[in-house]
This record gives sequence, C-alpha cells and structure tokens, in this order.
Amino acid sequence: MNRKQALLYFGYSYLLFLIGTLFFPNLKLMFFAPLIIYVISKCSLIRSLWITFFSALILELSSSHPPGLYILSMVITASILYRKKCHFSMEKNMGIFLNVTLFSSIASILFSILFYLKSPMQLTIKTSIIEYIFMPLLDGVYGFVWLSLPKVLYTSYKLCQKWIKSLKYYFFTKGKEISHEL
Repeated sequence: MNRKQALLYFGYSYLLFLIGTLFFPNLKLMFFAPLIIYVISKCSLIRSLWITFFSALILELSSSHPPGLYILSMVITASILYRKKCHFSMEKNMGIFLNVTLFSSIASILFSILFYLKSPMQLTIKTSIIEYIFMPLLDGVYGFVWLSLPKVLYTSYKLCQKWIKSLKYYFFTKGKEISHEL
C-alpha cells in the first residue's frame, strides 16, 4: 500500500467517523478499526503502528476519557495482531469482519484495564455483555460494510454508466431509423 492509498483510506475512515458521530453521537464504534486491520494486512509494522497512532489520536481528541488510553490500547492491539496476521485471511469479506471483531474485543479489554488503573469502576454483567460482546460484533459488521460499500458503490456506478450508455445508443439509433423512414 502506497502513501496515496493510505491517505485515501484514512480520509474515507475519517469521513465515516464524522458522519457517524454527527448522526449517532451515542454509538461508540471504533470507526478506524477496519482501516487499522486493512493496514496491518498490507503494510509494515512501523507504518501500521503510525496509522494506528493517528487514528487513535483522532478518537482520543474526540473523547472525554483520560488522555492516552485510546492510543495505548489501540497501538498495543495493533502490534499484537500484526504478529498474528498470518493466521487470518483478509482476502474475503468475512476475514475483515473477524479481524475487526477481534481488534475491537482486544482493544476494549485493554482500554477497560487501563481505565480501571486510572480510576476504579464497577463492571456489571449488562455493561460487560455490551462492551465486550455486542460492540465488537457491531464493529465487525461496520468493518464488513466499510470494506464492501466502496465495491458495491463502484460496481453500481459502472452498471449505471453502461445502462445510460446503452440507453443513449438505443435512443440515438432509433431516432436515426425514424428520420430515415420519413
């Protein structure tokens, strides 16, 4: 992955982050998790850690948590998953779902541990289920959509172009046939 592609994917993730926080402010998705997983599968460790750092920094600046928790938990998670990337396939859409879910689970657990060290909190069963099971699955679905949506939009765009081109051809050839008959 070259720098231009990385910036394009980062911009795409940032745009979805802005849209998501604008329309769903209470939904705490890891908007940059699909980007991080994709970068881990395509880039070197150093580049993927830098992209993870900047992604976590954006999340850090938009949160009210103690500083450094998002960055530390996401960078540690990215370094763990980078070493295990050979065990997961990124070629299929299900791979991105599983990897984003795994990333979200590990990062959430690390974030909770780091947050607990800063200020102790009580963890209920309901909060645990939401935080460690439901939200990582929702992040995985978001990652699946993140990867699939551009492909779907691009193929839809190409199909519409072909359809419009065929309609133009049909109407222009029919118009010439009608004028020849007169």
